[in-house]
Amino acid sequence: MSFKWMVLFSLMVAKCTAAACNNGQLGDTNFHCYNQAASFCSILNDPTVNTFNKEHAKVNILGTVKVAEFSAEKPTEQGTEKCSVTVWAVSEVVLGKIFIGGFRARIIRQDASTGFLPSFYEFEVKKKVLIDGVGRVTIEWTAGYRTSPSAPFNFRYNFVSRGTASSDVLSSLGDCDISYTLDWYGFFILEFPCCHLRVGFRPNIPTYRHQLLPGIWVEVNDPNIQFPNWTPGNEPLCLTNGAVNISSIQKNTGAVSAQEALTQLAFTNAGNVTLDGTPPNFAALAENLDLCSGNATRRLFADVLTILGSPKLVRCIADGIQEVLVSFLVLLENWICVNDSESCNRAKAILLGNCSSVSPSTTLNALFSAPC
Repeated sequence: MSFKWMVLFSLMVAKCTAAACNNGQLGDTNFHCYNQAASFCSILNDPTVNTFNKEHAKVNILGTVKVAEFSAEKPTEQGTEKCSVTVWAVSEVVLGKIFIGGFRARIIRQDASTGFLPSFYEFEVKKKVLIDGVGRVTIEWTAGYRTSPSAPFNFRYNFVSRGTASSDVLSSLGDCDISYTLDWYGFFILEFPCCHLRVGFRPNIPTYRHQLLPGIWVEVNDPNIQFPNWTPGNEPLCLTNGAVNISSIQKNTGAVSAQEALTQLAFTNAGNVTLDGTPPNFAALAENLDLCSGNATRRLFADVLTILGSPKLVRCIADGIQEVLVSFLVLLENWICVNDSESCNRAKAILLGNCSSVSPSTTLNALFSAPC
C-alpha cells in the first residue's frame, strides 16, 4: 500500500510551541506529549534516546536499528489475546548530522477472530522533504505493507494532503483496524488500538528543526506490556521499563559511557532486518565488531563517536553519503581491531586528502600519528 502526502507548514509552527504539555501528560511540546500512564520511548533530533525506563542518553546510529520490541497479553473467556510488536528505524545523513529517515512496524495479533492463530502485519514508511523558494515545506510520504514476512511490500495507493490533518484505515488484523494519522505538525502516526499502540515519525525539516524536533516515538497504553529475554547485542534502543536499562547495557558491553554502549548496540541490534535506505555495506560493519575486543573496542568506539558526532568530519569523509561513511568505519575496524595495515593506509589517505582543513582534534591527531 502506498501513500504520498504533501504537508504545508506555513501556519503550524506556532501551534506546537506551547509552554508545557497538558495536565496528565509528559513529554516535549516541540515533539510529542503523551499520557503519563503510558509506556513511552523516543529517538529524537540527531539523536537522543529516551527509553521506556525514562532514561536519556545520546546515541549514534547508522543503517537499520531496532527501536522497540514488546508484547502484551490479555486473558478472555475464549482464550488469551496477545499482541507482539517490533519497531525498526533507518538513519539518514543531512549536512553531516544523522537523523531518523523512516521506520517499519511489525504487529502480530492473536485473538478470537482468528481462532487465536497469529495474524501478521508489517508497515514501512519513507519520506521526501522539499522546501520551495519561499520556505514552504512539502513532505511526500511513501508507505507499504505486507501480511507475511516472506512477501514483498505492497505499494499501490497515492494520497495527498495540503495543510490539514487527515486519517484513514490502512488495513485490519482480525476485527482490529490499523489506521494512520497525518497531524498538523509533520508527524506520520501509525495507530493500532487493539494493541494500545501508536508510533509517530517526523522527519528532519531543516527550516523548522528546532521548533519541530525530528524523530520517532512509540507509545503503548497497556499496563500489561512485557519484554523478551534478548541475547546481548539484540536489545532495542528503547530497552525496557525495568531491569534492562542503560547501566546493564553499559556493563554488558564494557563501554566507558552510555553513548558508547548504545551506539555499539545500535550497530548490531537489527539483526538481518534491512530497511530501504540502509547502506548495503552496513552488515559488514556489524559483523566486523566480532573481531574487536577489550581495549581495541574501546579505542574503536572512541573514534566512531568523535567522527559521527562531528558534522564537519562526516561531510569531509563521506560528503553525506552513508555508504561511503560506513566504508570508512569498516576501514577503522580492520585497522584497529585486526591491525590491517592496508586499511590503515586507506583510512589515513581519506583523512589527509579530505579532512586536512577540519580543526584538529585528539582523535584526528591520534589517527594521523598512529603507525600502520
